[in-house]
Amino acid sequence: MYKDLTLAVLVALIALPMMLIPFLPVDQPMPGAAPTVPYTAPEERPLGDRAARRARSLLGAPYRWGGKGFDLAERRFVDPSSITFTGYHRYHRPPGASNGVIVHGPGLDCSGLVFWAFNREEFGSRSLSQRAYASRAVYHEGADGQYRGDAYRISKESLRPGDLLFFDTDGTGKMDHVAMFVGDYRHEGRSYNSVDATFYAGAVVPALYCMASETLTTWRTDGARRSLRVTAYGRIVGARRAGP
Repeated sequence: MYKDLTLAVLVALIALPMMLIPFLPVDQPMPGAAPTVPYTAPEERPLGDRAARRARSLLGAPYRWGGKGFDLAERRFVDPSSITFTGYHRYHRPPGASNGVIVHGPGLDCSGLVFWAFNREEFGSRSLSQRAYASRAVYHEGADGQYRGDAYRISKESLRPGDLLFFDTDGTGKMDHVAMFVGDYRHEGRSYNSVDATFYAGAVVPALYCMASETLTTWRTDGARRSLRVTAYGRIVGARRAGP
């Protein structure tokens, strides 16, 4: 009798864990099983972050007023080497002229940096139809148009890579310059956090934004520097806000 009772207890003890398995929480491993790490699909980097990386790829490219990084003959956003070295078909209006002409050459201007970085990231280098080109992330080619028609207003405290720094340098109420905040990075042994395509330096250059003074400082190759006070901040979210 005792032998049978002992055997029954032993069988019950062996079976008990198996009976409890269906009641374990779904995210709890089975007894004795190796713990598993839940699979998380990788998130796509924000558009602004990717555009910031594009902007940094142009450091050293020449400044050219009217250059937007879009080849007017091939109807595509060009690669960085075309902007920096080999050139592309771009619009150019000589000083004092009322009309512009299409020329072939490298470079871009301040709003061209923004225009190219976001739209190249969106479209790649493929040739675009008129309809596709009209749906671009940054619609406007000039700084004031990008401020009023493309960017959402943000505060300086919420700055993140890809956000835009707008400037009204002559106090007319119209934005006449724009640069891009890209986050901390080092270039040639110095620390920066922005990229600026500026006539002052004659190139796309590293720049340093200071939140305390709300100024952006850029340096020329001769060591001279210029600091501009930021007028407003904006963010591109990937969809055109307003037409021309």
